[in-house]
Amino acid sequence: MWVSGGSRTALFWKELEKEVLGMSTGRGPRDKETWWWNNSVQGKIKMKRNAKKRYEKTGTEEDKERSRLAKKEAKVAVAQSKQQALNNEHEELDTEEGQKKICKIAKGRNKATKDITHIKQIKNEDGVVMCN
Repeated sequence: MWVSGGSRTALFWKELEKEVLGMSTGRGPRDKETWWWNNSVQGKIKMKRNAKKRYEKTGTEEDKERSRLAKKEAKVAVAQSKQQALNNEHEELDTEEGQKKICKIAKGRNKATKDITHIKQIKNEDGVVMCN
């Protein structure tokens, strides 16, 4: 049956990939946005983690409520920090230097939309330029 052969082929390639490339946990580096992070947010996140650990250890309703409130406070701190950082960024963009930054961002985005880099010349096997 064709499906059976296809699955054997797929298994073969998966095994070969494991052997050659190795295995990954699937948790690669992630680009987390931290441009808005500050000490206030860090403190609230630390309190939230500690409250959650305590609740997981004890399981009491009181600790559950503390964990819930700490989570809520951390969310508020993150939102406020992000908003403040965005406001500062917008104020900065209104300056002359900010206008230059906008142009730089626009150029970068335009460049990112290009499919491939510009090929200036093509050479044959002997190294002779065929097209310019």
